[in-house]
Amino acid sequence: MVRVAALSLLCVLVLAGCVGPAGPSPSDGDSPCAGLDPVGENLNDGYNVSYDRGGGFSLSVTPGTVGRGERFTATLRNVGEKTQYRGTSRKYAVHRWSDGGWRPVLAGARGYNATAVSQAPNETFTWTFAANRSGLTANGIEACGPIKPGRYRFVYFGIDNSTAVGARFTVTES
Repeated sequence: MVRVAALSLLCVLVLAGCVGPAGPSPSDGDSPCAGLDPVGENLNDGYNVSYDRGGGFSLSVTPGTVGRGERFTATLRNVGEKTQYRGTSRKYAVHRWSDGGWRPVLAGARGYNATAVSQAPNETFTWTFAANRSGLTANGIEACGPIKPGRYRFVYFGIDNSTAVGARFTVTES
């Protein structure tokens, strides 16, 4: 009986290793985002993501098509008639369209301070990045893999607890 139980346990352990989640092999080294949380992983669950305009702000990405390694700029503009308050500039995410949904490209430590930043009517705030792994790594936020050609979106989720504004862009090979 003990022999059967030990053999059963061994089979379970062997099979668990075969059917467990895929991840990097030890020869791949550590993931650059090990221990960090995907930024904006559940944006579609907790936020109403509007494209181009939402919550009194507009968001655009220029150029709309960028080659890998080339620079792009995301611009957040207050389109209201009064000064508005928003959260910290670190409340952004970059997602890639993959397998029928938006997947996070960035990861960082959870938590944002409760800073309220005033933004006057027509005033802009910009982020500028290069469309590659090192170019998207900034402010304690890491790009978790190579930036591949495809459809992307930049989302700012610092407007309030339920409103986010996004802008789509495309990354090409070059």
